Amino acid sequence: MKLIGKRIKEVRVREGLTQTEFGKILHIEKSAISHYENSERNIPLDIIVKISEYFNVDANYLLGLNNPIKMKSKEVKLSNEEVEFIMELRKTRTYQNIMINPKNYARLVELKISSYKMKL
Repeated sequence: MKLIGKRIKEVRVREGLTQTEFGKILHIEKSAISHYENSERNIPLDIIVKISEYFNVDANYLLGLNNPIKMKSKEVKLSNEEVEFIMELRKTRTYQNIMINPKNYARLVELKISSYKMKL
């Protein structure tokens, strides 16, 4: 059940919500969100359904059945190369840090690539 906690956190972070904001949407305490994300408690089915419906995320994805995620605000289509890159990236320790703040890491990668191009 550890994967479901990671996936719920992933959805929350992608939507730019704090645990408190996420809890208000789901009508549960911040501490419950923390317990769920850290796999310290089993997540009730009704909470999984609420997350799935509110954020337009397939419940199978949350449960770890590897269905693609659909963000509430938009649908994202990826090329095969992008999917392969993400799958390889997930195997690294850096992936967890990236998921906490993807925008900052994207900027960092852009700066590193620009710096590398300048050296060529």
